[in-house]
Amino acid sequence: MKLRGIAMAAALVALDATSQAAFAGPAAYSWTGGYFGGQLGYGWSSVATGETNVYNDPSGSPDGTLDPFSYSGTGIIGGGEVGYNWQSGPMVLGVVGDFSGANIQGSYTDPDNAFTAESTINWLTTARLNVGVPLGSMLLYGTGGVAIGAISSSLHDYYDGGDTVITNNAYNTKVGWTLGAGIAAPLGSHWFVKTEYLYVDLGTQNFNFSEPDPPGWALITSSSHTTANILRASLDYRF
Repeated sequence: MKLRGIAMAAALVALDATSQAAFAGPAAYSWTGGYFGGQLGYGWSSVATGETNVYNDPSGSPDGTLDPFSYSGTGIIGGGEVGYNWQSGPMVLGVVGDFSGANIQGSYTDPDNAFTAESTINWLTTARLNVGVPLGSMLLYGTGGVAIGAISSSLHDYYDGGDTVITNNAYNTKVGWTLGAGIAAPLGSHWFVKTEYLYVDLGTQNFNFSEPDPPGWALITSSSHTTANILRASLDYRF
């Protein structure tokens, strides 16, 4: 009888421990640590120009002024990233840097004047701070920081009914800012995936184009303000 009582007591203790573990659920996921990975996504750009002035004589007053116009572009973006997170209770702070090649391109053809303007975001890099809140094993976060992008622009001017085409090219590296949000979910103890949205403002760039005279303008001046919306997914390894 004594052995039976001891066995029953041990079984009850084991059952109680099992019940407590079941109700406690799985151990909380920790986001603390460094990581690196790759990302791929899609971007939508917006380009808004200022007035465009054309000069026969660069030292004189404009011979003509074109009204501002705007246009949009689309394209893919992808690259790599590296970062580090610190989790303290219900908050996760992080830093992340990334570099992406891009081909976010758009164009505008003026219906009244014989020219086409093009703009392409060729690459983009960001350095950001993240602030997140764990939701179970997932992480919801906001992000913001510095953005640097390379923008190539072209002006195709048509003369003689389109028989003569003069192309002007410009390339600028611009420093701007970015804000966004994302959600991350773990895939085991080391891998995790993210879906992220970024709004990027690369500021205003100024252009001075010159064309052979005749038939072109001796000087064309303009400016454009470039922004982009980016949606991308990433796969990262946490170490």
